[in-house]
Amino acid sequence: MDQRISLITLGVADLGRAMGFYSGLGWEGASPDGDVAFYQAGGMVFALWSRAKLQEDSAVADDPGLDFGAKLTAYAKLADDYFEVDRYREFCATSLASLPELVHSWIASTEFDDLLLETVRNTYPAHEHDSFAAHFRGLLSLWVNDNA
Repeated sequence: MDQRISLITLGVADLGRAMGFYSGLGWEGASPDGDVAFYQAGGMVFALWSRAKLQEDSAVADDPGLDFGAKLTAYAKLADDYFEVDRYREFCATSLASLPELVHSWIASTEFDDLLLETVRNTYPAHEHDSFAAHFRGLLSLWVNDNA
């Protein structure tokens, strides 16, 4: 087995200051979120990560009072917080609430059928146009009726 290291993470107190240090050495890195910075170093990645964020993750792993299920739950909460899941769900509920009706209306429209026929003509050989158009129209009709 060829053993190699592909990622090294270094915890830092001040990410901006640490990035400035490595920039002074000529290293080019990027921080997608202000908590971590990545540098390509040959065949591996070198990461600088906020010690505070590392401590959050490490606290879960190092907590002897948490069983495996509790650790998974804690990591899921960290991920939900990071990806702002509650904010996303609120956005979906408020801004996308009418999306199912809009999609249904679009799929049932003559404009969509025209697009379907154009796609079939541009995708399949001429002698198969009628059969594929009928096939896809049938599937879409079933979906429209099931979701009415």
